[in-house]
Amino acid sequence: MQRTPRLLVIVLVIAAVLVVGGVVTMLVAGFAQPTATIGWFAYQPLAGAVFPPGGGVMVTTPVLIGAAAAALGFVALAGALGFALGRGRQEQQGRQEQE
Repeated sequence: MQRTPRLLVIVLVIAAVLVVGGVVTMLVAGFAQPTATIGWFAYQPLAGAVFPPGGGVMVTTPVLIGAAAAALGFVALAGALGFALGRGRQEQQGRQEQE
């Protein structure tokens, strides 16, 4: 039976916390705060065009921070799980060569 290194477990836990924290931050920041609106006046080149308010969505800073944390967590999870799978295969091949 193979043992998982303590550092790998720590990295997996931190990565999972980053993913969950980032997603929660994005959800809370996205729903709790109203999106900022930009009011500006400019020349309207087409007389029949209509520009309704709220047509664009602005991403707030907390949403960006949450997305960055979630992305970093996903990258760390992928790296740690890839390392664990590669280590397990390497140990399995070593045992087969010994037999």
